[in-house]
Amino acid sequence: MPAATVESMLAYLTTLDADQLQTILENRRDALRMPWPSHMSALAERLFNHGSVIDAYNRIALPHVEVLGVITLADRLKRKVTAENVAALLDGEPEAVQRSIDHLHEHLLVWPTPDGELVTPRTFPVVGTRLGVPVRTMLGQATLATLRSVATKLQLRGDGPLHEVMARIGDLLRDAEAVRRLVDTAPEDDRLLILDCATNGTPVVYSRTLTGSYGTTDNPKPGEWAVARGLLWADYDGFATMPVEVALALRGEQRLPFHPDPPTFEPYPVETSHLDAEAATNLLRLLELIQILLNSATAEKIPLIKSGAVGTRTIRALAKDNDAHIDQVTLALELAVALGVLVATEPPPPPKRRTKKSQLLQDDQGLVPGSGAASWLQATAQERAALVLAQWFVSQYAMLSDPKVGGDIGQGDAYIQLRDNLFSTLEDLEPGHGADSINDVFPLLFWLSPTLPDDGVEYVLTAIAREAELLGVIALGALTSLGRALLKGDVGPTVAALFSGAHSSAVIGADLTAVVFGPPASDLSRFLDSVANRESQGGATMWRFTPDSIRSAFDAGATSRELLDGLTAIAESGIPQALEYMITDVARTHGSMRVVELGSAVIADDPTLLLELVGNSKLSKLELTQLAPTVVASRADAATTLAHLRAAGYSPIMDDKARTVQLSSTTEAAATIDPLLTDLLVIPNADPARHAAHLVATTAESLGAEGHRFEYYNSLRGRGTNRAITNLATGHVACIEVGDQVHVVHSARLHDGVVTAWNVIADRYEDFPISQITVSEIDSGEDEFDFE
Repeated sequence: MPAATVESMLAYLTTLDADQLQTILENRRDALRMPWPSHMSALAERLFNHGSVIDAYNRIALPHVEVLGVITLADRLKRKVTAENVAALLDGEPEAVQRSIDHLHEHLLVWPTPDGELVTPRTFPVVGTRLGVPVRTMLGQATLATLRSVATKLQLRGDGPLHEVMARIGDLLRDAEAVRRLVDTAPEDDRLLILDCATNGTPVVYSRTLTGSYGTTDNPKPGEWAVARGLLWADYDGFATMPVEVALALRGEQRLPFHPDPPTFEPYPVETSHLDAEAATNLLRLLELIQILLNSATAEKIPLIKSGAVGTRTIRALAKDNDAHIDQVTLALELAVALGVLVATEPPPPPKRRTKKSQLLQDDQGLVPGSGAASWLQATAQERAALVLAQWFVSQYAMLSDPKVGGDIGQGDAYIQLRDNLFSTLEDLEPGHGADSINDVFPLLFWLSPTLPDDGVEYVLTAIAREAELLGVIALGALTSLGRALLKGDVGPTVAALFSGAHSSAVIGADLTAVVFGPPASDLSRFLDSVANRESQGGATMWRFTPDSIRSAFDAGATSRELLDGLTAIAESGIPQALEYMITDVARTHGSMRVVELGSAVIADDPTLLLELVGNSKLSKLELTQLAPTVVASRADAATTLAHLRAAGYSPIMDDKARTVQLSSTTEAAATIDPLLTDLLVIPNADPARHAAHLVATTAESLGAEGHRFEYYNSLRGRGTNRAITNLATGHVACIEVGDQVHVVHSARLHDGVVTAWNVIADRYEDFPISQITVSEIDSGEDEFDFE
């Protein structure tokens, strides 16, 4: 195989037309990262980079990985690396092998030379079977004395210089018929050992005989016969391995595994209306939980553990208090923090020697409303949904994955690759069809990502699917209309359509439950959550009314008339009498007593009722003392006193209106939602079609005309600050002033006394003569053009 160099890649790139180059730009995701390659030579250097090649290699499917490995094998076998020879080594149809080679061309992992040989930018491993290194490598590592000994055992001449002895042994071991005849003469145990090593590719445990030691021919070591004849070669780690040519000769055929066809699974049909209902229900519920977490953090910060995360106990408590699943709360917390709706307080400074423990506890770190909270409050449900989905889709890690289990697969490129493959697999199914179980998709995903390690993949994939379900992207094993819109980058209309079908009424039964058949509207969910306990959700969501849930509504400031009117407005068949009686009974006793936090005190208009409290043995721990006919003091704080009184069967309320803390949602807090939206804007890459046309045009220029970076400093000396010139030289954003005009540019290239750069405002590449320009930095608007 000809040497793979950046020059050979560049030579191939210059032969492509704009359409062919566009395909490569679309397939190599780093090809158009900032700064954009403004010349074909810059593109070649970028795509030949080791990191870029490995990234592309990790994103191709199993048959393409197998072909790349066989290209390496053909080169090791000293065969001409052509499509025909590669196909001859693979157990598949030549047409299928050629399709895979064409696919690799489109990813620039393979390209042809003018004489028809295939070139790869790196040496790739042979997959699907264990094969050793070539004979020539084994021979090159041996001493002349060892080679002469092997030649003698093979009945070859061992005289002459080193290269002649190597050639004689190499010619025999590369002759498949000669190798098979040689192995047939081996003792039975040795022959079986040799054939097993050839079939499985496993090394043989074998230690070299040390110089001066006394070996015995009566009890030879396993593999010694093969090592003596060069069929196995011993290393210094206690093993002996077989050369690749010998292994292939003994297998009886030289065709390696090839899997051009992906694994399949049987999709099952799902009603589209069911998918949309499930998607709307789950997404609305997640938005509600983010709002609940914001409200909770507004009243009291959500505690964090030492690692800076919300502890498992806190998450479980939040899930229990809000009738939610732990996964829902975890995902809501992650998204709220990512959006800036919640933010961690600054960690406390190191404690001084005499710092009181109580002061340290007050300084504990926790989650509080962040800079995005006010904007979140003013956003509509559709805007909130769009923000949440956009933030999740650009995340770089699985939010429901434990790093201790998922490892590196749950973050970075591996995570993105798994997520993209899962979505593309479901997207390829007919709308309204999905997988019966996410496990059914695993074989196909492993085929699509063969280079990922096996450990942790299924766990991370399950976490990704669970997140997608909670966001309404996947439902019932199928990609929803919301998921398809997310992949296209336009969720707004779909979210609006889903939420327009949300129910604003419920069926309230005599069993004191409220049921919504389908996705409940946000206002309906908030109201029912305030007066009842949510028990289930999915296709139908149910709430249950209890005295405690109604009392909680009264605690929040509601009145019996407001509750009855609100329930009447949402009840499709009216309010059952049992629910009216329950609300009336709780209202009758609610607030008959008030607790004030003195240390604390209980206040009531009925002196007899307070005397009853003082004499109640169940309240002895409060050490109640009557201060006045209508005031009783408690040694416990107000919250403890309130809890004990309610446990004893009373219904007091907290008499402290000043404790209510509200986050302002007025225009003084945040006039619009723009800041939150702005943080999520992603500046798109260069348009592949336009950029391909531009790069093809640069091939007409002299390939040696492009200036090196240090030439910028010499050519632009005195035409701006050093930092501005550095920004321009490295392809980052800078300002170029020509006369009285200022141009914001990036991806600059110096050649022939001209700076060619992308003009952000004009939206095209332009030439700026160096003799006419002044370079400066971006002022206050720099962040707006931060492409990194």
